[in-house]
Amino acid sequence: MTAEGSESTGGLRERAEHWTPLAVVCSAMIITVIDTTMMTVAISAIVADLDTSVTAVQGAISLYALVMAAFMMLGAKLGNVYGVRRMFRIGLVIYGVGTVLAALSWNIYALLLGWSVLEGLGAAILLPLAYAMLPILYTDPKERALAFGVLTGVLAGAAAVGPILGGTLTTYFTWRLGFALEAVIAVPTFFFAARLAEYRPEEGASIDVVGTALSVLGLGTLVVGVLLSGRYGWWGAIRPFSVAGVELGLLGLSPTPILVAAGLSLLVGFLHWQRIRERRGETPLVKTSIFGNGAYLAGLSTYFVSWIALGGILFVLPVFLQGALGYTAFDTGVALLPFSLSVFVVSIGTAKFTHSVGGKRLIQLGVGVLALGLAALFVVTSVAMTTVELVVPLLLVGVGIGLVLANIVNLTLSTVEAEETMEASGVSMAVNWLGTSVGTAVVGSFMLTATYGSVVDQILSSVGLGVGTASRRELVVLLQDATEFLTMAERQALLAQLPAEVQQALAGIVEQAMVQGFRNTVLLVGVFVILLGLTSTFLPTGKAQVQPAEPTPPDVVPDRADD
Repeated sequence: MTAEGSESTGGLRERAEHWTPLAVVCSAMIITVIDTTMMTVAISAIVADLDTSVTAVQGAISLYALVMAAFMMLGAKLGNVYGVRRMFRIGLVIYGVGTVLAALSWNIYALLLGWSVLEGLGAAILLPLAYAMLPILYTDPKERALAFGVLTGVLAGAAAVGPILGGTLTTYFTWRLGFALEAVIAVPTFFFAARLAEYRPEEGASIDVVGTALSVLGLGTLVVGVLLSGRYGWWGAIRPFSVAGVELGLLGLSPTPILVAAGLSLLVGFLHWQRIRERRGETPLVKTSIFGNGAYLAGLSTYFVSWIALGGILFVLPVFLQGALGYTAFDTGVALLPFSLSVFVVSIGTAKFTHSVGGKRLIQLGVGVLALGLAALFVVTSVAMTTVELVVPLLLVGVGIGLVLANIVNLTLSTVEAEETMEASGVSMAVNWLGTSVGTAVVGSFMLTATYGSVVDQILSSVGLGVGTASRRELVVLLQDATEFLTMAERQALLAQLPAEVQQALAGIVEQAMVQGFRNTVLLVGVFVILLGLTSTFLPTGKAQVQPAEPTPPDVVPDRADD
């Protein structure tokens, strides 16, 4: 081999080693994203296989999100204290054990332990460390922007594959293979992660037990309150609330405002405790200095609102496609491909412009394109809507989301000091899941209420009856409960008892109500997009002059056999 050929081969090897950490991070993130999307399309199969209820499986999904959101800040801190590489691999082990248990689960409790608890804890470690590693590993602004763009694009691709893969495995094989596949991916990822350099910025520091308890309880209570809003209402209780069979009056209030207030109070107490530890010279769970950073708070706010909008639209769109248009899980995955592919392409393709144009301008451009996509989606929505008609709206929505998500994390983490990256990433990921929960709860409950309310209004109008506001709300709740707790076979049996002309009229009413409910929901998401545009005005430019802080980079700890 010539000297020139040897240099070329050596250069390729060096480049491959340089980008190996990004591949490891992307591989770990794929299984955390594909997991949730596969789970949602397999609910019916899991209910039948484990002899459980839809409510129990939905509770497992909610618990998964709850565990992740509650333990994100602790997961980030563990990397700071015990080493990023070590905790990343431990997170993979916990997650892998959870997937194996979920695949083998013999009842709903085994599934709750494997998927909701163990996988949730593993993801709470993996997610903040993955995002925090990128600014540490790729200090060049162009490379860092490319790394975040690639990660965002890969996650979008995983989100697109999830429903199709889940639907295929569930329909033709078993839902258990989805979890088994994740374990197969986790094993090589674990071994490749050994090649990551070890970073231990706070070696010898201790974990703040009181702060951890306050943050976990605060975030957990807040998320539970938000998740219960869809069933019990945001303020006044729309149905009785009971615990262990005992009905709690709560003075007519929904549990949501009580739990949200309790969660916020615990988080305020958490911040006060962090200040106390800092004054004592002790290591806090999160450095409070990041909350005095206006640029970071602007990024955090924008990130939060973006996930409210994204979480909401990604929840209601599949519900509408399957409920109103009769799409299967596979069909839904295919329909969403324009969205996911555009996020993938834009996230990677625009990375080179971040350095010159600025992350803020790209984010604001994304907000504009997202608004245009929602407007197009509003226009084409109908019961006769085809997959082809969805292509342009979902392409625009995907381009907008891609521009926002590919830049917002990079821009947000670039505003903090290098030694604060881990904590900032943990808080950002907690905000991510909190925003997703809020978006799903707010937008999802709005769509259901709007749809059922429209059904009630049209039925009452068709028979010439009028009722008061309170009576109408009771009818909406009764209708929602009936559709939630009756199986499909029971609903079809009830409809079969009605005269043919009544069945036809009722079918038309339901179709119109679902279309109108979805269109109103798109408008609500548009309100969040407007709010997103407002919060983005406070972002730093993110141009070339915004450099990662380098005065005190994290210490590189030499590889050791016991790592």
